[in-house]
Amino acid sequence: MQQTHEILRARSFPDGLRSETSSSWVFLAVLLTFAAGAQEPSSTVPSDEIFGMTPTVPSDEIFGMTPRVEGDTTGLLAEAVLSEVGASSAEERDRPRHWFVFLGLVNAYPKLESEKLVGDLFDPAMRLLAPGYDDVRTVRGSRDEHKLWVPQVGVGRVLGDRWSLYLQGGYAAGKVRTKANDRSIVLLPLHTDFEIWRAALSSTLGLDFYPFRVVELRKYEGLWDRLRGAKPKLGTSLTWTYATFDAKVKVGVTHLVNFLDIKLSDSWYLPSLNTNIGMDVPLSRRTSLGFNAGYNFFSNRKRDFEGPAFTVTWNYFFK
Repeated sequence: MQQTHEILRARSFPDGLRSETSSSWVFLAVLLTFAAGAQEPSSTVPSDEIFGMTPTVPSDEIFGMTPRVEGDTTGLLAEAVLSEVGASSAEERDRPRHWFVFLGLVNAYPKLESEKLVGDLFDPAMRLLAPGYDDVRTVRGSRDEHKLWVPQVGVGRVLGDRWSLYLQGGYAAGKVRTKANDRSIVLLPLHTDFEIWRAALSSTLGLDFYPFRVVELRKYEGLWDRLRGAKPKLGTSLTWTYATFDAKVKVGVTHLVNFLDIKLSDSWYLPSLNTNIGMDVPLSRRTSLGFNAGYNFFSNRKRDFEGPAFTVTWNYFFK
């Protein structure tokens, strides 16, 4: 019986075939094992754990620092933007500015010799007719009371460290009127109405020279600091003026009956030259005050319009 089993086994599985079959089953088992592992979720085991090493700890945690999250650059970007904006603002604030606009007032003292005739001739004649008569008010009288102020507006540019060029325009107009009723020498009321109207429209091109350089525009602390930053200047300007004059004179016994009714009117186009000396006082990074005293020279109608003038300006530097 044993021999029969050995014969059958020998016939069914020769020695060489039996060995190859066993190897095939082992190889098949290995393939099935890998296939089963591929269907399960994979998990990566750190190399530190595989070899029994201590996991690496970030240096931020070792020294007690807040760990920085990789890829989170929002904070760094905001800091960079704020730094850039701050630098740009400081550069813009401290950048030299050359263009400026200004507002000014000119206190003028023209001769107005033609109005002197009113006080020399008209007033004495009226006092002769009416002893209680008061003198007529004139523009010349307003000048003596320091009331002739001409507003100015203009634009200019600083040229280098010692020169400034500007263009300005101004306009002023005013009327003085005297109305009175006085008892005359014939016991009748003497009615007088004297009116003078003057106006002037001007355009000026000027140049200023700063022997010790123009004022420095920066932040100042207090009045003394600003006064120490003041700089003297010498100036000259060429002005074109359109001036008008109107006068109305009425003298009568009543408002309705006038024995004297005079109307005068005239106008002139007048060029003039001004020379002046003054100073600029800085106020801030963008503003300053200007002062000057000068004299206006006219080639025509000088007996009326020539005379000294005093100017104050507020300057704003914008570019």
